[in-house]
Amino acid sequence: MEDGPFSDARVIEQSAAFVCIRVNTEIDDDTMKKYEISHIPTVLFLKSNGEKLEELDRDEAEKMALQMERVAKAYKE
Repeated sequence: MEDGPFSDARVIEQSAAFVCIRVNTEIDDDTMKKYEISHIPTVLFLKSNGEKLEELDRDEAEKMALQMERVAKAYKE
């Protein structure tokens, strides 16, 4: 995930507003099932209680950064 849009400065800047975690999908099958993850990588926005808000649109860096900015503003807890 360090390649492509994830390495773009705008995306990196927006990621500071989030707690970012990685899940080892080879070990954590429960998380894969819970969030119905069907492809890797999948980036989800979750509330602190684990409720799924959105899935990241990974098409291009500019769109990703704008979505991240919108989610950070809309879902502040």
